[in-house]
Amino acid sequence: MKVKGYEIKSEADLSEANLSGANLSEANLSGADLYEANLSGANLYGANLSEANLSEADLYEANLSEANLSEANLSEADLYEANGIIRLSFSHRWEIFLIAGDCTVYVKAGCHWFTAQKARQHWEAHADPQRQKIVLPALEAGLLIAKAQGWKI
Repeated sequence: MKVKGYEIKSEADLSEANLSGANLSEANLSGADLYEANLSGANLYGANLSEANLSEADLYEANLSEANLSEANLSEADLYEANGIIRLSFSHRWEIFLIAGDCTVYVKAGCHWFTAQKARQHWEAHADPQRQKIVLPALEAGLLIAKAQGWKI
């Protein structure tokens, strides 16, 4: 499939591509390199972005609802006002993403992917009590926001 002159397929090299406003609903972009790609306002509903490199991508106002983002690299991506994703940032170097799935919320933390329940269990048992004190309340607050937005939890 071609969109805006770019071949849309798994493992495609789309680094720095301008796909602003593109309809990529249900597209298979697994393993694609989307480093610094402009995806602002793009419809990525249900897209397969597993293992995609979205680092430094512009996802401003993109629709990521029900997209498969497992193992995707979202470091330094602009997710401001993106639909279907909540970013929790902390003063340390790591952050947590809540992603709306079709029947649950997924949590991405570093290289880990969890359901909300598994994320709770992970941080309740975490060896670092400081992370327990910070992450657990932040996770619960993020889940309340997700629920208020109508996400299935």
